[in-house]
Amino acid sequence: MFFPFPNPVGFLKGFPITDGMVYLSEPRFFAHKETEYDSQYNNDPGNLSVGKGLVSLLRRCQADFHGPALEIGCGTGLLSLGLVAEKAYPVTILSEPSPDFLRITRKKMQLAGLDSPTVRYAILRAEELERLPADMFSLIVLRSTLHHVLDAKKFMHAAARARRRSEL
Repeated sequence: MFFPFPNPVGFLKGFPITDGMVYLSEPRFFAHKETEYDSQYNNDPGNLSVGKGLVSLLRRCQADFHGPALEIGCGTGLLSLGLVAEKAYPVTILSEPSPDFLRITRKKMQLAGLDSPTVRYAILRAEELERLPADMFSLIVLRSTLHHVLDAKKFMHAAARARRRSEL
């Protein structure tokens, strides 16, 4: 795969990998059973519209798609599936503190035929975003996640540092 700048996920090589997940943070499990999340919130496991809608909006806004995308707190993949299906970014990192949520999302990606070498799965707590390289990501997105972040101001500063600077 060609990248318009150095390998955007090369930094991941410095972290342990278990079961196809890069451990940037110590795992933290969800307060309730992860396997019951979709049924509890009536989520359609094949829904691509959330992520596709986001990419469509970003295309209309002429957003930067050259760097990787990072989803913080992907849960069971409600945003992830459509985001990856659009193939708008050279690499998409789906992150979540819960390995069980990442396994659920990866299984959905596989069932939808979307799992590929351009998709990475990472154990990452939002409070530890400073572990990410500066000026790397074209997109940092989260859905129904911010209320889990204990220090929102620190998180926003770390996300801004990791976000690529657009040339306007």
